[in-house]
Amino acid sequence: MMAREFGNLAPQGPRITSAISRPLAHPAPLAISAALATAAPLASARTDGGLARAASTQGDGGADAGAPAADAAGGPDAGPAPGAGPGPDAGPGPGPDAGPAAGPGPDAAQPGSPAGAGGAAPPAGPPVNLLRVEVEPASRGHFPNVAGTGAGTHWVGAASTTAVRPFVRAVFDSPVAADDPRVAGLTWSGAGVTPDPGNALRAEVARTAGKRIVTASLGGASARTTLWSVFARINVTGGPAITPFASTALQGIPSGNVTFSATILPATVITDGDRPDLAGGNDTAPPGGVHWTGDALAGGADHHWDFSRKMRTRIVNPSGITMAALHGGGAHPGFIEFGAAQPIAYPATWEEGNDDRATGDENNDPYAAAMTSTDTPSMPADHSAGADGDTVEVRLHFREFVRLEINRRWWVISHHFPWRMHFRMRKAAGRWVDDGSDAATDNAGF
Repeated sequence: MMAREFGNLAPQGPRITSAISRPLAHPAPLAISAALATAAPLASARTDGGLARAASTQGDGGADAGAPAADAAGGPDAGPAPGAGPGPDAGPGPGPDAGPAAGPGPDAAQPGSPAGAGGAAPPAGPPVNLLRVEVEPASRGHFPNVAGTGAGTHWVGAASTTAVRPFVRAVFDSPVAADDPRVAGLTWSGAGVTPDPGNALRAEVARTAGKRIVTASLGGASARTTLWSVFARINVTGGPAITPFASTALQGIPSGNVTFSATILPATVITDGDRPDLAGGNDTAPPGGVHWTGDALAGGADHHWDFSRKMRTRIVNPSGITMAALHGGGAHPGFIEFGAAQPIAYPATWEEGNDDRATGDENNDPYAAAMTSTDTPSMPADHSAGADGDTVEVRLHFREFVRLEINRRWWVISHHFPWRMHFRMRKAAGRWVDDGSDAATDNAGF
């Protein structure tokens, strides 16, 4: 399953890794389920959910992702990449997620006097002992428990400024009601932690990008856990730009290039010694079937982290030149295959990259180096096709994004960043020549 969650993210685009002009390397291949907490949120809690999106029939409106905020208890982090408008927030109900073990560890309750000892009111029964802090089951659909690299407990979700926030609860060695005098002294602490005024046993946790250590304390004992709201800021490092029009004896070849990097926030989700263990190869294939060339989209991810791309395309061909005439195939798929796939639309599944069939143009291992993505679209046209004065325009629109596989679900953790290339060609003196091709970081003029 897949889903999406983020808040105030910038739109991002897909990719047409055109097998037409260049062979693809085929190295190997994450969901943000927007489960809403069933417990009543605090009056201050946001439940408009512009972030959480599950794989569904929803459209591909602008992403709403988590604006980077505090990392641990520090100050605000840098804001997200250029923004797009908000999108709907929907998703499946909470998925099953086993809670952490109650065994000892750095997050287990630290010794202190028994709960209720020293309180103003006499205990209603035998003293209760604080065991641990954990994300409530109703919030685990979008903040599941992830095994860590150390002894701490970790819960990971997509950052958001608008989606429902997770709730945590204090767990004791025997059932206890929120109004039980034995837990009257329970306190909550941590950056971005808001105690529930209607239930002393639970607290709401902020969801903007950051690491948040949540601590419950009672009678000298304390327990803690860590929540990670993850966001990827997409940066354009080159282009998008149209490269010089190439011409061979057989073809006119429009092309372009673009490069991206991604900044993972909070940085400590990559660098901390005790962090969620999200390194290594992915456990499930990313969503989607096949690329327009026929290659499987399963080849588009090779780690839990993945740079991906959506695409939509349109061919403006006023003279009605056949696809077979424009490009007869050759060593790589051309206008025949591309034309047969028209029209290509952005996939409805938020996490699907329908222009992501291989990983040779990406770095998806943020533990080794910054995540990067490159694309060099091209669409050759045979000089033998058409007549002087004919024009053909190929409009390629993309949304670049980063997804993360968390416990076998793929989540979008960035904006969908838009970019485009419009290849315009005109037939002159028996050859195809450039006719004002352009590129930009938007999806205008489709």
